[in-house]
Amino acid sequence: MKALIGYFCSAAALLLACAAPQQGGKVESSKPAPASGMVLTSTVFKEGELIPAKYSGYGENASPDLA
Repeated sequence: MKALIGYFCSAAALLLACAAPQQGGKVESSKPAPASGMVLTSTVFKEGELIPAKYSGYGENASPDLA
């Protein structure tokens, strides 16, 4: 069941990426970026780091601490 859900999520992400207007390899948006966006933090990994395998389908598939 997890593999089927993963397949559909991957397919949806691919369709959305292909449907996004692009120029020069960069995705363009018709809406201006908000002045302030959402900030997502974790005590499990730092910005720019890979998410530890424990929190993936290859590990324990545990949910990381997010705020």
